[in-house]
Amino acid sequence: MKETDIDAYLRANKPQIKDDPTFLLEVEQKMRAVDGIKNEVDRQRKRGRLTMTVVFMAGLILGAIALVIVLTFPIELKLTDISIFSQIKDYFEAHAEVLLVPVTLCAGFLSIALGTRKESL
Repeated sequence: MKETDIDAYLRANKPQIKDDPTFLLEVEQKMRAVDGIKNEVDRQRKRGRLTMTVVFMAGLILGAIALVIVLTFPIELKLTDISIFSQIKDYFEAHAEVLLVPVTLCAGFLSIALGTRKESL
């Protein structure tokens, strides 16, 4: 909730302050509880972001390993008798090095996007 929303809410409802001496203690206790919840949410967001980054990097590494294995040990498929599969296979064989450029750019952009911390209220 934004601070302007809180101000508008308080101005509209005009809460009455009690003369009870325990009122301030109760308010402070509630504020500590709110801070505890906020800290827990922030911790979970950091953990989630770290988990996404680790999984993304593991996927990139495993994908690179799979690409190296496939390019190193090609397998002749029997499905290449169909013309569309032959064309796809020929395209990937001819452009294997060029296709690494968009994959690398995508990895770079995603790592920047995941690494950028966004401040939220």
